[in-house]
Amino acid sequence: MFHPYDFREIDRTRGFLTYDDFQTLLQWVANQKDVRLLSLANAATIIDDLSPERLNANRILYWVRWMLPKVFCSQKIEGRFLSTAEAWSQALQIVALSIMVLVLFASVSLTTTYVGLTYSKGFGKIRSFLAILLIVIGAGLSGRTLRDLRISSLVGLIVVALGLGAVFGSIVMQITDWWRGCHQTVRESEK
Repeated sequence: MFHPYDFREIDRTRGFLTYDDFQTLLQWVANQKDVRLLSLANAATIIDDLSPERLNANRILYWVRWMLPKVFCSQKIEGRFLSTAEAWSQALQIVALSIMVLVLFASVSLTTTYVGLTYSKGFGKIRSFLAILLIVIGAGLSGRTLRDLRISSLVGLIVVALGLGAVFGSIVMQITDWWRGCHQTVRESEK
């Protein structure tokens, strides 16, 4: 789609095409066997579903694909204007699979961190320091990956999940230690 300001004859600063260049381009496009030239009015009557909902669904899919790993796409969708249902389906699939990977790796990391720190009796008071260190490292890894609010690869998603799992595992261990300490103090005071 072209606008009047796209032509140099109309707007010298914004225009990038002359009328002659446009006519040459249009003639070349018209000569292509697999291309059909249509006006916007004709396209609206011939092409199914040119609704704003379809446009918005494809925009959301584009944003989701930019934010999350593309490996979760079930079909090649680059350069395609999907139907509303297809776009929503792809976007939901990418989000759902990303959440599943995030939860899986975060759970593994949380459990490993919690069990490792809770049952590391030999470390004594160093456990709290190790927990804080894991919180800082986990948050740093997650923050670095999320710095531009984008997890564009599966590895990035796993790093965020492991980092967040370590952070929450360390926090849960600290809360559990505190809770046990409170109960032990209450029991001792009751005696």
